[in-house]
Amino acid sequence: MLTVLRCDKIYTESGVIDGYIILENKMIQDICEQYDGEIDVDFRGKKIIPGLIDTHNHGFLGYPMRTSENYTIDHETAIQGYLKGLVAYGVTGVFPTCSIDKIASIATFAKDNKEKGAKILGIHSEGPWLNRVGEKGIKKGFIHPSKEIAEKMVNDGKGQLKLVSLSPEIESIESVTRVMKDKDVTLAIAHTDYLYENVNKCIDQKGFRVMTHLGNAMTGLHHRDVGAIGAGLLNNNVYCEVICDFIHVCKEMVQIMLSVKDLNKIIMISDNSEYTALPAGVYQGTDDKTTIEVGKDGSIHTETGKIQGSSIPMIYGLKNLVQELDYDLQEVLKLSSKNCCDLYKLENRGILKIGNYADIVVIDDDFTVECTYVEGNLVYDNSTKIEDLQNKDFILKHKITQCIYK
Repeated sequence: MLTVLRCDKIYTESGVIDGYIILENKMIQDICEQYDGEIDVDFRGKKIIPGLIDTHNHGFLGYPMRTSENYTIDHETAIQGYLKGLVAYGVTGVFPTCSIDKIASIATFAKDNKEKGAKILGIHSEGPWLNRVGEKGIKKGFIHPSKEIAEKMVNDGKGQLKLVSLSPEIESIESVTRVMKDKDVTLAIAHTDYLYENVNKCIDQKGFRVMTHLGNAMTGLHHRDVGAIGAGLLNNNVYCEVICDFIHVCKEMVQIMLSVKDLNKIIMISDNSEYTALPAGVYQGTDDKTTIEVGKDGSIHTETGKIQGSSIPMIYGLKNLVQELDYDLQEVLKLSSKNCCDLYKLENRGILKIGNYADIVVIDDDFTVECTYVEGNLVYDNSTKIEDLQNKDFILKHKITQCIYK
């Protein structure tokens, strides 16, 4: 089936064009300035951009990708609701970032091609071997690293496990990292107390290729030791995940990061959780001992005041860079779509060009998503209300009070 879209701002690999983008059999068949045939949809006055790819996302709209002690949901239902919600915010591809007991079910779901929203392009396991907890956090410990656990993670992933984030200073962690490197799973430095020198050794000598959510739960910039952040910014052999919500990392620090680091080595992520895009308020956490505050500003905090992921979808990170830091949209689309494809070898995605998958998002000047296409199929348009995509059962069982934080 042929679909022809007209738009005066199509963000292609070679620049912004006023023309037509033609979709057929999941792919972009053509991008051209002249077309004499029938047009299916006219998006003039809007922008057509590549679909966003979020490689660090724990949940969405009340659908968790991790185990909860006090909330049970059929995991296939959770995955489907999660993927349908993501496309409403322009995410066409995702690495569900899950607890290790969920790897198998997510991999099976992806293998069976059951997606009706965003496409599962890989699986990310943040942990379970994490050391530093960040400001106002409480250490809860972790299971002992072992070759057997690592091998089970890889086997459960059925080739879909693409990224494992862990703390390299943990004793016996080499039993895990050796397995991951042997199976071509990318290693990321996360939640670490290591300073500049040791982080560089991990990158240059131990095969770590990513810094997980740069700036968060790691040693910071200091004039006598620039810490893990400094190593991430200065070492050209490592990619850096950056959350651009201006909450996890303030506006000025994001500006420093983007000024110092090669933009081709920055991957924008959301670090979203199941509380993302839910009504502001206080919610029961993943166990009976914790509460989660979703602020009106999009922040998420535990009862101790620790930041606990972000409630701001990635499209607003893109908006922040363009409207607050004056970056050109064409330039920063590589952060949201292209760079992760280069790193994780996601073929035929990340940019709008002939022969790539037709993963397309239409936005207005305020970065509101008008509609989303995944592999040429219209999977979302703005006639669908966000409230209809939220997991009402999760809200009913978890929401305690209205927002009191901000």
